[in-house]
Amino acid sequence: MYTVETVDSVTLLNKDEWDAIGDSPLSSYGWLRTVEETYTGSIDRRYIVVKNRQKIVGGAICSIAREKDKFAYVDSELLGRLKKFTAKVGVSFLPALVCGCTGEHLLIEKGLKDTKEHVIIKDLILDAIVDEAGKHRLPICFPYLRDNEQNLMDILKQKGFSHTPVAPYLYIDIEWTSFEEYLNSLRGISKKIKQSFTKEIRINEREGVKIESVKEPGKYADRLYDLINNHYLKHSGVPFKFKKEFIAKVQEYTGQDCTFYIAWKNDFITATSFVLRKNSTLYVCITAVDRELAGKDMTFFIMSFHRPMIDAITHGIKRIDKGLGMIEMKTRRGCKVGNQFFFYKPSNKLSDIAIKLWFVFLSKYYQKKNALSSKNISK
Repeated sequence: MYTVETVDSVTLLNKDEWDAIGDSPLSSYGWLRTVEETYTGSIDRRYIVVKNRQKIVGGAICSIAREKDKFAYVDSELLGRLKKFTAKVGVSFLPALVCGCTGEHLLIEKGLKDTKEHVIIKDLILDAIVDEAGKHRLPICFPYLRDNEQNLMDILKQKGFSHTPVAPYLYIDIEWTSFEEYLNSLRGISKKIKQSFTKEIRINEREGVKIESVKEPGKYADRLYDLINNHYLKHSGVPFKFKKEFIAKVQEYTGQDCTFYIAWKNDFITATSFVLRKNSTLYVCITAVDRELAGKDMTFFIMSFHRPMIDAITHGIKRIDKGLGMIEMKTRRGCKVGNQFFFYKPSNKLSDIAIKLWFVFLSKYYQKKNALSSKNISK
């Protein structure tokens, strides 16, 4: 009845069937194809696909992670400040078979939830992941599992995976019918927050900034790419890992589920941002601002928070995923904090004991760190 196959490109799959089993914008066919075609390094993908009568009913997005720069977040989360030292002595949690995208690791047809078929498909996917890792003698890593994946986390614990909490993520569940309602709701956080937001908007308008969504970002590819690349160089010390064609391709392959914003000031493009949508979720991917041209015109806040919120309410979006970082600033703007976890299983039993001991230490470290962040937020 069920068949399982592994393919190395999303282009070998039926687009409509694949998109029907996932919810995250980062698991969409269009986004995955964009990554495959425009990433500057190698993407050694392994798509685990479960079919029922030739129709896709389940799957998982996996990668054979050998390039440490592409999957640098794995060592960053699991080694922290020790990463620079351990890199010199050759200690790393890579290579590994890295499975899933943020917040969505097993993709299963929606109508099968809470059925026996759902359990069968889940088992088939996990077995295929174990087989693929065994074939290459690789550890298995499930990064950034979230609270909504508790069942999967319970299964992985039973299978002997080491696990630890990591940095939390931020999100906003939309309960309002207008931007004004959203602003009014923030009074529960601070009586001055609405006044602060209104001031940001007035400053932006007074500075003559015009923000628009563009249907063909490829026309401005050179400038938009420079903005994004400079943003990565400034904040992470590495260039943007995609080719310039990324700008046009992501719009072409994701269609109406992608929106690029451009900020104009004195006839110059001073900033850009883009968001991805799928079903009821909007994911804010990046906001890149030319600080020298923008000055203190508040464009970053308008493009990162105000404009996505207005468009999300307009399109009936239920959740905005704000990703990692800037916790205090985001919570002041109505974001909630969600828990995230890493699960890891080495390829041999000899290293399993050392890994488990390290994860016990790491878990205590993150629990203390996250608790301190929560305390600072509540002040």
